[in-house]
Amino acid sequence: MENRYKLDYEILGRRLKQARKLSGLTQHALAELVHITTNQIAKLETNKTTASIDTIVNIANALSIDLNYLLLSNNKSEYDGDYMDILIGNQIKDFTLKEKEALLLVINAMKGCRQTQ
Repeated sequence: MENRYKLDYEILGRRLKQARKLSGLTQHALAELVHITTNQIAKLETNKTTASIDTIVNIANALSIDLNYLLLSNNKSEYDGDYMDILIGNQIKDFTLKEKEALLLVINAMKGCRQTQ
């Protein structure tokens, strides 16, 4: 029987580190949010330890990311785009209306540049 799912801690660690950095959290800050040690976060990010599903769920919740993004072993999963959408949404949720309007202008300008290439 071929396994449909595989928990790849190397990929989990890379994605965890990327999500943590993009969320603007230190290892220490994330560890406090999920009630584990900074050392455990560091070891997870470097594939030197494993974690319980409860810990992984708590990390996903603390980072406001899709649990599947951390758990799927595909290097390029269908969740990569969703994950980036969530991160971008988290980054701008506290923007003022004026800041969101300015960001929309930038996005539209980027789309225009992309279409002319």
